[in-house]
Parts: sequence; C-alpha cells; structure tokens
Amino acid sequence: MICQLCGKRNATVCINIDLNGVKSMQYICEVCAEERKLRENPSGEAILRLVNDIKKENAKRIAQVQESLPDITCPQCSTTYKDFIKTGLLGCDKCYSCFSEQLEPLLSQIAKHPKPTPEPEAAAPANDDTNKLLKLKLKLKQCIDAEDYEQAAIIRDEINELTSAKDIKEDEQDDQ
Repeated sequence: MICQLCGKRNATVCINIDLNGVKSMQYICEVCAEERKLRENPSGEAILRLVNDIKKENAKRIAQVQESLPDITCPQCSTTYKDFIKTGLLGCDKCYSCFSEQLEPLLSQIAKHPKPTPEPEAAAPANDDTNKLLKLKLKLKQCIDAEDYEQAAIIRDEINELTSAKDIKEDEQDDQ
C-alpha cells in the first residue's frame, strides 16, 4: 500500500483512529511518520493534523483525476462522464455509445471477473420498492461521503419508512 500522505513511498506505519466513534485506519510511510512525530505515543493534536493532512491530499488527488477526465456529455440526457465517475450510473442507453471509449476497458475488466449468480430460488424478484430502496441506499452513501449529514438523515428516514412498509406487506402476504 502507498502512503496516504506523500503518495510516493510504501506505507509501513498503520495508525488506528477513533474519532467520536468513527473508526479509520491511516497508512503512512516512515518518512511521513517521522516528520509528524507519530512514531511512539503521538499526541491527539498530531493525529488530528495527520487526518486533516490526509483529507487535503485526497482532495488534491481527486481534483487532479477529475481534471484529467474527458469532458464528454451525452446529448440525450446531459449526463457527463464526470457524473458517471462520481455515481457509477449512466443516464440513458445513448450514454453507452457516447462513453464507449472510456467504458470499454471497464467492461472488459468486469467480463474477466464475472460475479457469481445466485441460485434461482435464492434470487428475490425485483420490484419498485426494491429498486427504490437500492437507489436510496446509494444516495445515502453519497451524502455521507460528501458529509451532507442533514440530507443523509432525511434519506435514512425514507429508507426506514420504505423498509417498514415492505415488512408489513410481506407479513400480510405470509398471513394469506
């Protein structure tokens, strides 16, 4: 694994951090650990500085990657390639041909490692509630990643309502 700070050397130091119940592991190289005085019993201030430094470096790397992405927009649905990279979702069937050059390597990688298919009786039938639930869970993850906790709470509540409604429907079907 590469150092999360410099992005150049192999990470040899792992720091487990628990901030208000949110646990994370940070991987850094010896040089970065020495520069930040993180070798033995680091202070809380030093660890907080480390977390902030890693966030800044990640933001820089994300910005560099996004700048290098092609500026392609689907004429039918206006989805951009950058939108696809952020969400993993295409807007319409025309997107496949618009982004074909970029999608081809991704699709060939997926084809090399196919997902195991569930056994027929284990596969749940897809319905509107299931699709809506999956979309809401994706939105929830995106909100959490973007640290938009107010919107995440709203989406969490929608998921809970949908899940409880789905459970009630299943119980009614079991009674019949």
